[in-house]
Amino acid sequence: MDETRNGATEKGRFNWRGTASLLAAISFIVMTVTGIVLYLSPQGRVAHWVDWRAAGLDKEQWGAVHTTSSLLFVIAACVHLYFNWRVFIHYIRVAARFSLKKEMVVALLVNAVVVAGTVWQVPPFSSIVAGGDHMKAYWEARSHRAPYPHAEAATLAEFSQQTGADLEQLKGQLTALGVDVNDPDTTIGSAARQVDLSPGELFERLGASGPQRGGSGGSGQGRGFGRQTLEQVCRTAGVDIQQAISMLQAEGIRAGADETLRDIADRAGVRPPDIVDMVEAMPDGESE
Repeated sequence: MDETRNGATEKGRFNWRGTASLLAAISFIVMTVTGIVLYLSPQGRVAHWVDWRAAGLDKEQWGAVHTTSSLLFVIAACVHLYFNWRVFIHYIRVAARFSLKKEMVVALLVNAVVVAGTVWQVPPFSSIVAGGDHMKAYWEARSHRAPYPHAEAATLAEFSQQTGADLEQLKGQLTALGVDVNDPDTTIGSAARQVDLSPGELFERLGASGPQRGGSGGSGQGRGFGRQTLEQVCRTAGVDIQQAISMLQAEGIRAGADETLRDIADRAGVRPPDIVDMVEAMPDGESE
């Protein structure tokens, strides 16, 4: 008779220990794959606007699978630890007796260096983070630009107000494309799905143009700051670039000299003109 502790008592019986190990391994693989996909995916607002998908799943679905597989991994790891508690305690005791002291110190130091290097933005960890940012910038550069963030979630009335488009004309164009516009809660995103288009493609079909809000011109959205780099803005404002980067970092905004204001603003959840206003409010390079 095969006999194992906790996991299974007889040959042929269900082995919980093995199940926990396999669950941990498989969920770790799924978690790794979803993490890589999310790392390479575009910003959420871009993904929504162009209806970005990978293997048939949109970004929210990939994020949801990543979250649940991560939770499953944690649960499976806890169950695995329960079945192997004696072995784990043995390793701790061995380490305490100096047999694995160096190995434990190395393991702790590696984790500490990764966490600290990421928080303090030290290469190569900052380069890994920047790589994800560059990938998101790549997706944005090759995608149709939304007139404003999360425009796909706006109702037709809200979209008309924000872009300055005539509401009745907008409804007429959508009706001609085969969209049912009778529901006042119809959004640009749901309208696009009715005709099997992405919101960006629908926007192009409508002939809408210009990333402006409501035609007011007062929001600063169309002032052309988005494509300027932080260094260009600082040079125009007469502000030292390193002081500007430090100031933005103090405000919780990560920025690089050669990054565009749009990339910086999107990552921070603000608008490019907000970054410009913050830089212009700084004293020039000659003063404190």
